Amino acid sequence: MVRAIVLLALVAVSLVAAPQTSQAAPVGPSTGCTVMNSPLRDGHYAGGLAGGALFNAGEVVTAAASTSPPSRQSILLQWSGAASGSMVVVMPDSAFYVVPFYGYYQFQWSSTQGVDWNLSCTPVPDDDEDGIPDASDNCPDDANPDQADADDDGKGDVCDVTPEGPTVVTVTAPSGSSVYGAAPALGAATYTGFRAGDDAGDITPADCETVALATSDVGGYPTSCSGASGDDYTFTYVPGVWSVTPAPLTVTASDGTQVYGADSGPTISPLVSGLVAGDVEGDLGTIECAADVAPSTPVGTYEGAASCSGASNDNYDITYVDGDITVTPAGVAVTASVGTQVYGSTTKPTITPSFTGLPEGTDPSVLGTITCAADVDENTAVGIHTDKATCTGPSSSTNFEISYVAADVTVSKKSVVVTPAAASMTYGDAVPAILPTYDGLTSGDTAGDLTTAPTCSTTATPAANVGSYPSSCLGAEATNYAFTYVPGVVSVTKAVLHASAIEVTRTVEQPNPTLGIGAFTGFRNGDQAAVVSGKAAVSTTATSASPAGTYPITAKQGTLAAQNYTFTFSPATLKVLKAMVSLSKHDRKAFVSRGKHRVKFRTTARSALTQRPVAGLKVTFTARDRGKMIFRCAATTNRYGVAQCTATQRTKKRPRYPMPYTVTSAATSRYTAGARALR
Repeated sequence: MVRAIVLLALVAVSLVAAPQTSQAAPVGPSTGCTVMNSPLRDGHYAGGLAGGALFNAGEVVTAAASTSPPSRQSILLQWSGAASGSMVVVMPDSAFYVVPFYGYYQFQWSSTQGVDWNLSCTPVPDDDEDGIPDASDNCPDDANPDQADADDDGKGDVCDVTPEGPTVVTVTAPSGSSVYGAAPALGAATYTGFRAGDDAGDITPADCETVALATSDVGGYPTSCSGASGDDYTFTYVPGVWSVTPAPLTVTASDGTQVYGADSGPTISPLVSGLVAGDVEGDLGTIECAADVAPSTPVGTYEGAASCSGASNDNYDITYVDGDITVTPAGVAVTASVGTQVYGSTTKPTITPSFTGLPEGTDPSVLGTITCAADVDENTAVGIHTDKATCTGPSSSTNFEISYVAADVTVSKKSVVVTPAAASMTYGDAVPAILPTYDGLTSGDTAGDLTTAPTCSTTATPAANVGSYPSSCLGAEATNYAFTYVPGVVSVTKAVLHASAIEVTRTVEQPNPTLGIGAFTGFRNGDQAAVVSGKAAVSTTATSASPAGTYPITAKQGTLAAQNYTFTFSPATLKVLKAMVSLSKHDRKAFVSRGKHRVKFRTTARSALTQRPVAGLKVTFTARDRGKMIFRCAATTNRYGVAQCTATQRTKKRPRYPMPYTVTSAATSRYTAGARALR
């Protein structure tokens, strides 16, 4: 009965008590079962011989659906007989053992699945042919139809070695250890107390276990065994101890890289290996890692400079592995400054380097000699010249990788001042061309290099009065120059009016005549003499005492004035003519002295014009007789104009009286020569 129940449990069936009737049953193997001629319909009742299925005791009954049910179905079979019966729930197509009762059984069939069921049956094995199916036989190899079992150990007396009672065996649970995180691998229990010749192979061994798990903390945990079984043995159990030991765990500091001069060191991370049992890094507490380098640490690889510490967990045996730190060169960008130059300048712009990536406080000289320059000159055209400002130097130095960034140079327009050239015009003349002058052209450029020359003009006109008039220039264009303009001046100067002094004549002893000038020439713009005011100053060097001669007459502006004119003059001449001399007649006085005839002559010289005595005039008296000069003497007039002298006879002949004589005066600077014949 026990075996049948266990077997039914193993095939997932349940047994329920059902009403039974006592019926005779054949002994021995079944020869088959009788089934109804038609399928049992769900919900039908199979009762008696007419409406049910007839089975022999110990036969296997199989139920099969005539059509496939949608899922596993439950079939309820009930029977009644002389012995107790069982209600057996059977799954479709599964075999089951009928409890070995004698006689025929009447089944009651019910189902709720709406399908037809067919029943079939096969004989039940019975190796010892004692009428008890092997599945229910307590000695299946030895015939014992009575199934006697004195010690009630489930084994019939005919095959029980110790029918008197079981032997006690002590089962000791295994002891041992496992590393934290590993499932405990318990060994077999140890046994003491077997009968002679028996060992653990003769029993069903005990199942041993421990409360320790792979996730159990380090420590000691009990082990225990149970479930040992064997014919004629009973078992007692002794516990063991299972130790969980720390698992090995390694914390490795990650390698780090730091750029030389960096203020902050590299981030070092812990690399944890060996975590088990679902643990995570956070279960180790706070792990601190650091790099033993400074900003000033030179470039290179430093073994073991990265380290970690601080991990803590009793379930692990923790070791630390240091990492390496590599200090790499710092990248320094040397950038040239932007340059600015005015076109034409012979002084190049100063280009200075700036440094990006150089650690603060580091002297740039550690990079080596760096020079910067602008690739432009005085002839470089105006504009932005890309990358013409450059710095050069080493590409690397200790702890640094150096790159260079060029900049632009802007050449700006040179300022040129355009000024109209100073111009002058005479009143009434045409306006002269106003020409520009340039202050600032360079690089050999001339006005011809301008894209557009400026246009210059003035407010002066031919009719403009004398004065200064503004001039200006505009509109100059050139690629390389910016122009500013300064006004100029056009000067209108006075035109020239010309006049000549008037020629005049007088004689000695006359006053100078009135001096003057003739008419002006040179008027412009329809002007006439009315535009002139004042009087010219005309003079001569001759005075009333001046001797005969030619004297210049000069004219000056005097009080002459005219808004738009200046004055020029041509000189003239004052002619002073010599005056004529009048010689008066005086009686001559003849006498003889010392035997010689002598004559005393006398005359008065006067100006024929004014009758004023003429002093200083040399007078010669000459007397002739019969063609020969007999007397001659000379004298100079005194202030009264009187000249007298005594002449001695020059011949031996006695002169005849009265004899004719002449008085002559020599010419002087003021007077002409005079002569007078007298008798």
